[in-house]
Amino acid sequence: EMEKYSITLLDYTDEGGKIVQELKNNINTKIKELHKIVIYHGNLHSNNIFLDHVSKEIKIIDFGRSMFIEDMFEENIESLVEDINTFLET
Repeated sequence: EMEKYSITLLDYTDEGGKIVQELKNNINTKIKELHKIVIYHGNLHSNNIFLDHVSKEIKIIDFGRSMFIEDMFEENIESLVEDINTFLET
């Protein structure tokens, strides 16, 4: 199935492809679908989005830095608590 999605968004635009509203909508929809299942990609950029330049359908790849959204908040809260404790100790 990846053969259908043979070009990255970066390559598509470098070759003169236009980011039309339909493509923007498809990217936005995919991001919302990820967030709906509480996944934060963590490294989303034009080399991690492949597309079928005819249908404007997209695939997002490279989830190496992704995390569940609730884990992301837990990490931030733990870091914030550590920072506050460090500040209070000084």
